[in-house]
Amino acid sequence: MLNSQSTDILRPTDVKELSVIVSDFLKGSPSVIPKSYSLEIAPYLLARANKLKLSDLNKKGNQLLSTIRFSLGTSSNKDGDARQSAFGLRFTPLNKGDARFDTKFKNDVGAILEERQNLDSRAVEIYIREGGLPPGDSVTNAIREKRIQSILDSLSSQAGLVNDKLNSLREKYKKDNWNSKKMDFAVALMLSSPDSLAKNAKVNKFSAWGTYAFPIKSWGQGLLGAVASTNKLDSLFTDLEDPVNINTKSFALSARLYFGVNRLKGFFECQGKTSTQVYTLKGVKNKEDNLSALLNLGGELNINSSMWLEFNTGLSFTDQKHSPHSKLVGGFNLRFAIPEKFNF
Repeated sequence: MLNSQSTDILRPTDVKELSVIVSDFLKGSPSVIPKSYSLEIAPYLLARANKLKLSDLNKKGNQLLSTIRFSLGTSSNKDGDARQSAFGLRFTPLNKGDARFDTKFKNDVGAILEERQNLDSRAVEIYIREGGLPPGDSVTNAIREKRIQSILDSLSSQAGLVNDKLNSLREKYKKDNWNSKKMDFAVALMLSSPDSLAKNAKVNKFSAWGTYAFPIKSWGQGLLGAVASTNKLDSLFTDLEDPVNINTKSFALSARLYFGVNRLKGFFECQGKTSTQVYTLKGVKNKEDNLSALLNLGGELNINSSMWLEFNTGLSFTDQKHSPHSKLVGGFNLRFAIPEKFNF
């Protein structure tokens, strides 16, 4: 939406309570300072953090409600002058890789939790049984305490193994379902200002996305995406001295192939885009149709449970009426989310 990416595809992602993306590291000077920031919030999950139960998500409508995210993004040009802000809404009606709604996974977790509960019950029984025995001499008491401690240590060790089993189950689920079927939709509005003054900001762009993701055996995932946009500009946003109004409508289709594993994967992408630009200059109305294409290579690295690194490079082709050209494109982004074990 903020033109911070060379591609228009909407990448399906797992729903997080809160996530942040910083991008455009390679634009402007110095190149290590990002020029674009965005924040995405899942209000239902964030409002019920540490209180949400699986039974709540099983209620009618709550499954879709839990996937709704609102986003806010901002960016500046390479000189830090013109500003853009975007406000978006996103939801995921289909996600076969969401463990919260996977019956088999929930049953497996339930069995492990029952095993842990049985261990806790045994520990309580030992306390009650041994505590109810009449006191003996010092030697008898010492032997009894040693026996109790030995049993409790054994139960504690078994409980640790059960916790490890639960963590292993979660990690295995992520590895096995990273490329599962997903479907994402999103809409967004963009406000632009020719300077840093809020009073000059105008709503000048609207976009709508849809993406379907599907597995390719165990090693890959395919993405098919579409986006439609309408964009309006006037003289404040151009270098032209004469008054001008520019209306642009565009539509893009994208296909991306991921290959790898959950923590590290590469991708190849191609995109075709058509746009129609209608502009009025000096009272004369003109129309121009343009075609463009993109070939893109990149990768994603999951550094830890809360941080991802994304990078890409590619070649963009534009068949403009007056100036057909091609250019190299690229990007480097960091994505952060609330850690899985974080407590509010």
